[in-house]
Amino acid sequence: MKPISNRYEVVKLLTPLHDGLLYEGKDLPLQRTVFIYTVNRDGESAVQDYIRGLGHAAAQGATESPFLHVLDAEVGGGTIQVIISYKPGYSLQHFIRHHKPSVPDALGMAAHLGQALLDAAEERLLHFSIEQDNLWITEDGTINVLNTWDQADPDQRLSRGLALLLFRLLTGTDHVPEDKEAFVSSLRKSLSGTPSLQREELLKTVTDAWTERITLAALVRHLRSALALPIPDLSAARVPLVKTDSAEIVEPGTESQIQDEDPPKRQRLFQFGKKLWIGLGLSAVGAAVFIGVFALLIETMNRGPKENVAKEVAASEKVEQTKPPAKPADTTPPKEKTDTTSRTGTGTGNRTGTDAANPRVGMPTLTGLSQADAEKAALDSGLRYTYYLETTEHAVGTVFKQEPRANELVEKGSSVTFWISKGPAQR
Repeated sequence: MKPISNRYEVVKLLTPLHDGLLYEGKDLPLQRTVFIYTVNRDGESAVQDYIRGLGHAAAQGATESPFLHVLDAEVGGGTIQVIISYKPGYSLQHFIRHHKPSVPDALGMAAHLGQALLDAAEERLLHFSIEQDNLWITEDGTINVLNTWDQADPDQRLSRGLALLLFRLLTGTDHVPEDKEAFVSSLRKSLSGTPSLQREELLKTVTDAWTERITLAALVRHLRSALALPIPDLSAARVPLVKTDSAEIVEPGTESQIQDEDPPKRQRLFQFGKKLWIGLGLSAVGAAVFIGVFALLIETMNRGPKENVAKEVAASEKVEQTKPPAKPADTTPPKEKTDTTSRTGTGTGNRTGTDAANPRVGMPTLTGLSQADAEKAALDSGLRYTYYLETTEHAVGTVFKQEPRANELVEKGSSVTFWISKGPAQR
C-alpha cells in the first residue's frame, strides 16, 4: 500500500476489516506505532460523508476504553486512510483458533465488553458493529472495537452481537449455525464440563440473546451472575499453544502478505477468574470477622446487670413509639416531561430514622432495559423508582439514562430515577 503522505509508514498487513484493510504502521514524527485502516470511496460526496462520521468518533473515543481512538485521517485519490490508536494483540479470528479461552474467561471477556457498551450507551448512540471482523484482542484478554464510526445493522440488536461473540469464544470456531438446534448443540458441547444446572441456564440465556428475546442489559446481568458461581476451569485440557503462520492475504494490485503473529504470553492472559475468586475470598474472611465480633458483643451485653438491660429495652421501646410511621414507597410514575434539566418531582419520599440500619445494595444497570424490566430490576434490588418519558434518538420504550449510575452503592429502600425514550420527535 502506498502512503498518502510522508508522515505514516506501513509496516505490515494485519487483517481485512469491513470493506477495507487494517495495517500496522508507524507515525514517523512521533515515533509511535499506529493502526492504519484503508478504505476506498467513489465520489466527493461519499468521501465527505465518511469523514463526517470519523469526526464524531474522534470526539468520543478514548484509548483506555475498549473503543480504539481515531487519531487522524488522510484522503487521496478516492482512498481514505484512518489512523487509529494501537494496542498489541490479535484479530478475533486468529485468537479463537489458537488461544481458545476457558469458560470463566470467555464469560468474563464478554461481560466486560457488554458492560462497556452499556456505559457508552448512556453518552451516545452506538453506530458500529461488534461482528468478529471488527474486534481486536489485546494480550491481557480485553476485547476492543476497531471501527466505531460505521453504521451498524439497524435490524440487529447488540444483545445478538454479544451472543455471537460469546458463541465463538466458547466453541473456538468462526462458523455460527443458522439453525437453532445446531446452535444449542454446539454450545452445549463447549459447556460439557459445567454443572448441569448452570449449563442449562447459560444455554437459555445465550440462546435468548441470539434470538433477540432479551436485551443487552439482561444478557450482561446474567453473565455477571454466572461469574459469581464456581465454574470449572478446563484450561488444563487445552492443546498446548504452538506458533502458527497466519493465512496469506493479498491486497488487489499488490503482493503484500500478513506476517506471522506470535502467540501472547499465557501468564498475561485472562485475569478475570483469578480476580473474582480473590474478591470472593476476601469477602468471606470479612464476613467471618464481622460475625465473630458481633457474637462477642452480644455475649458481653448479656453479662451486664439485668436491671440495666430492662431499662435499655424500655427506653428503646419508648423511642420507637415516638417515631412517625414511614410513608409507603411511591412508585407511581410522574407525568411525562421533556425538559431534561428538571430535577423536581422525583418522588424520593420521606426518610425515617430506620434508614441508617438499612443494608447497602449495588445500583442495578437499568440502561438499555424496557420499562417493565427496569421496574422489576429496581424492585428486585429493594429500591423505589421514578421514571420520565422524553423524546430522544434512542429506541422507543428503552431506558437511556439513570441516576444514581449503575453499580453505585446505595441504601436499600432508596430511590432510583430513570428516563425512558419516546423515540425521535415527529416532523
